[in-house]
Amino acid sequence: MNYLDLGYDGFLQKSLLLSARMSPAEARNSIPSGSLSAELLSAPLNAATDIIFSSSDGDTAAWTAGTIYFADGTSSGQIAAGDTSDIAATTYVYYDRDSPGALKTTTDPSTASGAQKLILAMVSEGVTGKDCKIIPTIGIGLVVSGIVASQIAAGTITAAEITVANLQALSANMGTVNVGGSGNGNGILNVKDTAGNNKVVLNSDGIAINSGKITIKNEDEVAIIDALGLRGSNVFSFDSVNNVSQRDISSASFVDVSNTTLVTADFSETKYVLVIMNVMASLYLNSTDQIESGEMVLNVDSSDKTGTIFDHSIVGVRMSTPLVFSLESANYSFSGTDILSLGSGVHTFKIRAKISGQNLRIKKTSIVFLVLGN
Repeated sequence: MNYLDLGYDGFLQKSLLLSARMSPAEARNSIPSGSLSAELLSAPLNAATDIIFSSSDGDTAAWTAGTIYFADGTSSGQIAAGDTSDIAATTYVYYDRDSPGALKTTTDPSTASGAQKLILAMVSEGVTGKDCKIIPTIGIGLVVSGIVASQIAAGTITAAEITVANLQALSANMGTVNVGGSGNGNGILNVKDTAGNNKVVLNSDGIAINSGKITIKNEDEVAIIDALGLRGSNVFSFDSVNNVSQRDISSASFVDVSNTTLVTADFSETKYVLVIMNVMASLYLNSTDQIESGEMVLNVDSSDKTGTIFDHSIVGVRMSTPLVFSLESANYSFSGTDILSLGSGVHTFKIRAKISGQNLRIKKTSIVFLVLGN
């Protein structure tokens, strides 16, 4: 028995039907004697339930069959499973004691309120592609779904709030990712294909690529390593200049040898450069009893590399004897190779030469450079 059985309404008020004239005994008997127990005064619909709510899609919430248990010891009896159907506005799911066996829905909160009614959940539409939002008031295993980024203040969810053994997500934007470490063991990062096969494994031992490829690009978005291996032309830039025409040098001081100039790209930083220089030359002797010497040198950025591997000399003698009848000496070939450290900027290579005597005949020249790195 509860307050309803005693004739009271939700405000614990009771109407008394009295006649116009009553004897003292009749008036006394019309007022209930005794008192109401604490149980009878308890909020009649203070309740718990085993009904579970869930989202069907962005505009439909569903619930399982179950029972509502009230504080006065009564219950709703079995309530059937159901759903809200497609909603277009915030919808209230409520129980009406006068209509047992099923939950009701309405978009008017006043309809869901009353002495015989109890709101179990409020449902609103979710954003496109998300679940509807369910705000339960009572229940076990109830779900609030469809939380979107606009509902979360920046910085409110940190590592302190998330501790899971297995976190699954379709995508994630993160600033720093720490895999493994103190208390977490050796970190492992697996990249899988749609069949669940590990294609790339990154762990404390290094990186393993299984039947896949790796592509590394430079600052100009040019691939320097790909599935075919090291792209040498993109990593180790090179160039050369070659000439096989005859060029005669008659100057006693160094002058440029034509068709030997080679210019590098603009280096952004200091580079180590492999340089190879080749020269074939002869002396043209046109007087008797004369010693002639020619010198050929690599010039880098207006500096003659004399006294280095790139400095070569040739000496010839013409004597007044019938046994020596040729005016030109034999051909001599010279080669120099070294690794130079060149700073940032553009660099220029060329060959220069001079002759102490009549004529130095340059026949073949080449300069090759290969940028090794920094």
